[in-house]
Amino acid sequence: MSLIVIVSIAVALALAVEYVAWIQRRSLRWPSDADLLEGMRRDGIDLSKPHTIEFHLHFASREVALEAERAVVAEGYETQVSAGEGLPTAILCAKRSLVPNKSELRAVRAQLVALARRYGGTYEGWFPPHRAG
Repeated sequence: MSLIVIVSIAVALALAVEYVAWIQRRSLRWPSDADLLEGMRRDGIDLSKPHTIEFHLHFASREVALEAERAVVAEGYETQVSAGEGLPTAILCAKRSLVPNKSELRAVRAQLVALARRYGGTYEGWFPPHRAG
């Protein structure tokens, strides 16, 4: 087999692997705010009361996440930066108590998207509180 054919096959395989990885990432999207609110409603969580919500931002490194953390704390969030050993990225968890509704969550999303972008990161989404009892 000629070198050109071998290189062509290798490039095609690499592109196929990257495409499969891209498809998998797309299927792992966070649920929408509306979906999460509906889930909370179904779980019997009182949406008229404040709850602590955990928001997730991803950054290229722990160092960048720690820089972003200062800005997020200044906006009134409790934070924690974590990066699993061997992971190429860091996660900034930002917690805040709020009455979960579409307009409040939209405002938080806009705020955290802007902060994440300022430090080259991405806002991923949020986790609802767990129902007690």
